[in-house]
Amino acid sequence: MAVIDDEPRDDEGDDAARRKRDADIERSRARTAKGSEIGQIPACANPERREACRHDLVLALRTYFPASCDWEFSAAHVRMIRRDEEITRSGGRNVRALPRGSGKTTLAENAAILLALYGRKRFIPIFGAESKAAESSIDASENDLLYEDFPEVVHAIRALENKPQRCASQTHGGRLTHIEWTADSIVFPTIEGSAASGAVICCYGLTAASRGMKRRTPDGRQSGPTT
Repeated sequence: MAVIDDEPRDDEGDDAARRKRDADIERSRARTAKGSEIGQIPACANPERREACRHDLVLALRTYFPASCDWEFSAAHVRMIRRDEEITRSGGRNVRALPRGSGKTTLAENAAILLALYGRKRFIPIFGAESKAAESSIDASENDLLYEDFPEVVHAIRALENKPQRCASQTHGGRLTHIEWTADSIVFPTIEGSAASGAVICCYGLTAASRGMKRRTPDGRQSGPTT
């Protein structure tokens, strides 16, 4: 007489549980990867406008920051901006002396963003009474003009949806962007072909040490401020 054992074996139950657990893990990974991937980056909406502002910081400030630079620049403002632009090309130093409330900080922060976007400076420290790097990055993400003409940077910032904790897992084409966004610094996303890849803007208090500023780039090199 044949005896049929139709009772499930313990190892079969363990295998089923293991397969279900592995499937759940894979689905969770897929959801995380989908949420981290920023997808296709739009093309620059107005290449002519972007190029016209490349070597004209006064025009770039007026063009891309119409909300925060909505006043008529005085001759002193223009001289200050032109001098800053010259320094970015040839090096040097410049001391500003303008009345309180005349837009010095706003101009400095906006100029830092533009210089980084164009790839003209890779590491920009800003010293002031307050640290506003994160606020500047928010302003950049909400600036439609910057999004239109510099989507390779702003698209990735907008993808964070004002949630800095997403930085560590953000990817483009399956590769980490290495974007950073903290209370006192921002690191632009590493995107192939972007002149702004990995550019750094850091804000410091007036009493902070200015020596030894550096950051390690994703490829292992050291990056620091240049004159």
